[in-house]
Amino acid sequence: MVTGDQAAHKGARHASVRRSRPTLHPKLALRVPNARRSDERVGARQDGEVVNDAICDAIRRRRVIELEYRGTRRVVEAHAHGVSPDGLEVVVTFQRSGESRSGSPVGWKALHVSDIGRLVLLDETFEPRDGYQPGGRSDNLAEVHCCI
Repeated sequence: MVTGDQAAHKGARHASVRRSRPTLHPKLALRVPNARRSDERVGARQDGEVVNDAICDAIRRRRVIELEYRGTRRVVEAHAHGVSPDGLEVVVTFQRSGESRSGSPVGWKALHVSDIGRLVLLDETFEPRDGYQPGGRSDNLAEVHCCI
């Protein structure tokens, strides 16, 4: 049986944990330890507009992105963002490292924006990869919102 003093102590302990954590806006993703990253744009899937803005910002500035996609961690270079022929928002990326359900952890990928969880712009920049067509032309994009 829990006494009143024990319950009060337990509640105080939980309350102190809440106070000790920094307060983050709900649209911001939690930081992943030991990764070099910029504090400029951190988006979470909770607001698609934040994610789209962060993706286009990364594309314009050629910043490498670390993201969670369908439960896997990936490091990608976003080259173009837009709408697929099926009407889905897609980002065309070159995946540098991480996991992939296709078994190919490195190479060109078209990622559905709706399946992106957390994403963080890293400090590292990149140059367009071989195979990228200027203007974002791709079989994966019927309409381009932003591109290198």
